[in-house]
Amino acid sequence: MSPNIIQIAAAVISRDDGKVLVVRKKGSRAFIQPGGKIEPGEDPIQALCRELDEELGLTIDPTLPSFLG
Repeated sequence: MSPNIIQIAAAVISRDDGKVLVVRKKGSRAFIQPGGKIEPGEDPIQALCRELDEELGLTIDPTLPSFLG
């Protein structure tokens, strides 16, 4: 992988009414999907689970996420 490429894993967490969860990093005005950088040795699901725990205190079953694209 090129050192200029950053791979991320992000979640689309939605409710039954279609609303989705977004987060805003401290000091930013932009809202984004929760998630973050995939660390060396992690697969995308591991990274997503770690990031959701770090950012939101949300523990998810690693079998629940499905790849969207």
